[in-house]
Amino acid sequence: MDGSNEPDENGKISNLLDPNAKKQTFGRLAKPQGRKWRPNTFIETLRERMFKPTLSTIIPENSKIVTVSPFDTVVMATKKMLEFRSSSAIVTVDNKPRGILT
Repeated sequence: MDGSNEPDENGKISNLLDPNAKKQTFGRLAKPQGRKWRPNTFIETLRERMFKPTLSTIIPENSKIVTVSPFDTVVMATKKMLEFRSSSAIVTVDNKPRGILT
């Protein structure tokens, strides 16, 4: 190309900006002038919650915890789990967890 912005024989314009102008333009786009670059807080918060979730992000605050006794039948425990729409029940003895039924 001769440095002009005219189309080549294939109809493509490939020299709209000279190489130095391209570097300057893309450099300004990548790093805004006059402002210090800060990470996007929304993206950082999302990343934090996805890769380091707390139990409160996994288990809703108002969720019901199903507890059963080791002396309850499996049918009784299953009915209780269905009633609370839970996929598990904590097996407790004297209000202390001893196991989990899933």
